[in-house]
Amino acid sequence: MNELENRGGGDRLGESAAGTGLGVNGITRESGERPPTPSIPDDTGVSGSEMQALELESSVTISNVAPLQQSMQALFEASVTLVALDGREVEQVDGAGVQLLAAFLKEATERRVGVQWTGASDRLRSAAIQLGLNAELGLAPKL
Repeated sequence: MNELENRGGGDRLGESAAGTGLGVNGITRESGERPPTPSIPDDTGVSGSEMQALELESSVTISNVAPLQQSMQALFEASVTLVALDGREVEQVDGAGVQLLAAFLKEATERRVGVQWTGASDRLRSAAIQLGLNAELGLAPKL
């Protein structure tokens, strides 16, 4: 079973997870609608429809991994080719949050979707190191 599959019976991560309100990047979980994909200025020549930012909220814990999981799945369904992952605002993180990030990066690799960190908080880095997943996440300790 793929690590991003929902062990509760859904086909992919997030399909059977319940949640309300806005998710990462303003994806509405109640209606399933997404706002237009914003363009991310860069010099790579990748247009906004191919590149999407994923900004992690201040808390990436067991209590909110379902909405994050849904947002991650939505990126795959939108056929983006590059995700700019921003973890600078993460203040609380637990094992479930780090494992979800590791599963997302593994799925992205399998789908040939590039993931580039635009930043990671010290707490996110520390949690990844403590769980031995910093290499999988591509997060080196800050020097």
